[in-house]
Amino acid sequence: MAEKFSDDPLTPRENVEFRRMLDADQKARWFWTTMRTWAIWITAVAGGLTIGWDFMAKIVKRLAGA
Repeated sequence: MAEKFSDDPLTPRENVEFRRMLDADQKARWFWTTMRTWAIWITAVAGGLTIGWDFMAKIVKRLAGA
């Protein structure tokens, strides 16, 4: 069953609680956005290091004549 909301203005207590919920939501969004950004950077650096290491190994093998 759907909850019915009133068109009455918010009471000061409801206003404070609403602002707390908005603040908590904003902090959660910031946290997960930051975590996603860090995860992307870590993945990119790990991939770059892996590719770079493999490339350097191939160059060393080629220069060594193996």
